[in-house]
Amino acid sequence: VPATDNLQKELAPLIKSDGSVSDLSIQIGDTHLRIAGGPVVSEDGERIGAVFEWTDRTANVCIEQEIQDIVNGAMEGQLSQRIDLANKSDFFAGLSSGINQLLEVNENSLKEAMSSISAMASGDLRKPVSTQYSGDFGRLAEDINQTISKVSEVVSALNATTSEVRGASGRIFEDNEKLSSSTETQSGHLEETAASMEQITTTVKQNAHNANMANSVAAEARSTAEGGATVVKQAVSAMQDIAVSSNEIVDIIGVIDEIAFQT
Repeated sequence: VPATDNLQKELAPLIKSDGSVSDLSIQIGDTHLRIAGGPVVSEDGERIGAVFEWTDRTANVCIEQEIQDIVNGAMEGQLSQRIDLANKSDFFAGLSSGINQLLEVNENSLKEAMSSISAMASGDLRKPVSTQYSGDFGRLAEDINQTISKVSEVVSALNATTSEVRGASGRIFEDNEKLSSSTETQSGHLEETAASMEQITTTVKQNAHNANMANSVAAEARSTAEGGATVVKQAVSAMQDIAVSSNEIVDIIGVIDEIAFQT
């Protein structure tokens, strides 16, 4: 990069008294430069000038910014991005490859974990984490699989309990049906018993009425019998009187016959 008057003006305040400039980074347009410099001295030790080394860091700065953007995205949960390795070499190639591998492991493990958890949340307990991970990823996978196993045991127990409850409910329903049928039968019997009781009550009332009438007839018969006995007594008495009178008449007739005979 050729020196310019503006660049010389920017560098002038940064040059130390001994003429050195240490790791100065500047940007000119889209170009990023790193400048290092030092004094030039004569054999007598007299400073006669300064020398500067210019390093164009534009490509490196672009790579650094690309890596930083990927890292920032990963911190926000964007794990699908990757660093392009086409324009990388040496240190940046190794760094970018390592970051890409880290992102891939994180993405794959989280995707599989999320798939298992989502399936479990939807009621599907047949999707454990099948990939073998190490470290914290392995512990995460193990915890998820243990959770699925425990939930499966709970669901199985609930299903068994539900079956028992369903069976008990069925038996209760059958018993209720039998009880309802028995109740209806008993109700019919009670209705028949009530009708019979009503008939018995009517019969008893009729018998009571008939008994009252019989009592009345018996009373009338007794009264009639008593009256008849009185008449019979009177007739007997009259007949006795007639018998006495007849005897007297016989006596009179005897007297008359004697008188007639005598005359």
